[in-house]
Amino acid sequence: MNRAERLATMGAIGYTGWAVAELALLVLALTLLSALWVLRDRCGRDYNPWLLSALVLTVALAVVPLLTTTATQRHLDDARATLTEIRTVAEQTKRETNTGLARRKGLEDAQTLVSTRSNHVRDELEAHAWQDAVYYGALGGGTLVAVLPTVGIGRRLNADYWRAR
Repeated sequence: MNRAERLATMGAIGYTGWAVAELALLVLALTLLSALWVLRDRCGRDYNPWLLSALVLTVALAVVPLLTTTATQRHLDDARATLTEIRTVAEQTKRETNTGLARRKGLEDAQTLVSTRSNHVRDELEAHAWQDAVYYGALGGGTLVAVLPTVGIGRRLNADYWRAR
């Protein structure tokens, strides 16, 4: 149970990592907004679709994986609580069996409860299809957040350079 608790809890390092990632995404969103503002205000250009796409992806990367991780952590907490309940029932049944107080019906009830609870834990820990998609989407979205502004600004600079010549 101690090992399960260590693996299932996020801990201070996990929370710090999420805070740093969210702050980095906030800085990136503010930088993209600033670039959009400069292009619009000082350069007389319409909103750059590449930078707008990167901004939308940045906001999505700040929200969706965090919600997914929160849901996963809630499932892990529920599973850990159920496992603790199973352990309590098993220890109580063992004490009753050792002292000779357990009746056959009591043992059957305890086994049924443990089986039901263990199936609940198994179902709770089963990864949902949308959670897998979120993690792969975060990887692809992170790549696009790096590529889109580079392509957008590069295209704008290239177009302005050839127009100015």
